Amino acid sequence: MKHLLILAALLFIGLTSYSQTYQKSFASLGGVISIPVGDISDAWGVGFNVHGNAGYVFHENVAARVDLQYNTFPYKETGDYTGYSLKSTSIMGDIMFGKFDKDADIKPYGLVGMGLYLNSVSDMKYQGVTYYRGDSETNFGMKFGGGVAFKVSPKLSLFGETSFNIIFGEGTANYLPIKAGATINF
Repeated sequence: MKHLLILAALLFIGLTSYSQTYQKSFASLGGVISIPVGDISDAWGVGFNVHGNAGYVFHENVAARVDLQYNTFPYKETGDYTGYSLKSTSIMGDIMFGKFDKDADIKPYGLVGMGLYLNSVSDMKYQGVTYYRGDSETNFGMKFGGGVAFKVSPKLSLFGETSFNIIFGEGTANYLPIKAGATINF
């Protein structure tokens, strides 16, 4: 019995000391640009992205997060057309694979995610008259990508990330946000 208690104590010490080598949870905020890809790039130009996420590190190489993004793309036509834009808000669950060691200064990672895309097109006006009524739809989609985080302090990292977003529905509505931001580690 004494040997079993000693073995349990050593196992507990080993597991708890190992679990201290990586951050447990994090939250990020950032943005920059979104590039339309495929059929939507014919009508829509480069837009902007804002996003936020929160996650949990399960292992020094595996994390999961909930990611919320807002992307908007302007209509390419110029002239008397106004008010026409494409907006895509996504709510995703991501799995991340990488280096989440809290002592590492550079942390590369890859990601794959699935979730919902809430897409809308606003009304198009031509010389002040509504020419086309906007519409909205919700679609299922996925993304894959990667990034790298740079440690600024034990609790703060700056990162760059990109992901190819594939929205399932009529036609192809894919885009590639290029993001930068800050992560707080808890």
